[in-house]
Amino acid sequence: MPNCPNCMVALRTVRQREGIFFNCDKCGGRAMTVPQMRRVAGDKFAVQLLRQINSATKTSSRKCPCCCLMMKQFQITQPMMTLDACKHCGLIWFEAREFEEIPEGVVEAPDELELRGREILAVHQLEEMAEQQRREEMISGAPPDQGWKWIPAFLGLPVKIEDAGLSHWP
Repeated sequence: MPNCPNCMVALRTVRQREGIFFNCDKCGGRAMTVPQMRRVAGDKFAVQLLRQINSATKTSSRKCPCCCLMMKQFQITQPMMTLDACKHCGLIWFEAREFEEIPEGVVEAPDELELRGREILAVHQLEEMAEQQRREEMISGAPPDQGWKWIPAFLGLPVKIEDAGLSHWP
């Protein structure tokens, strides 16, 4: 059972529409995961939080409610507040009343994300096909200007298609 990093009492598990979070009845603190924050505050806010958590270097004075490792402290700008998070567990700790300041956001539909991913893959494949076609055009080039140059290729010997010429005398 997770314990509050402030008062060391057992956290109460609360189930709601956005998912499960852990609440401290004594100090009013709350622990939530990043996916739960995504459902509450939207994709943009969750991505901002995740970036801040991953780049956080300052160690907090609090221990993680779940794994008891020291959490990292970081600041967010919209709204301006300092939060603690456990990178290992993906938990974010909110003091009393901090969670109410989090803006509500929009979660993108899974279908929309899938369509955006397919669009990115299609663009990438088109770019690869264009690059391959450009390479093939460079390789095929014009046929040799002298007939004897076909003989080594016909016999299976390696042939240079484009030669830069001599770079220095032997």
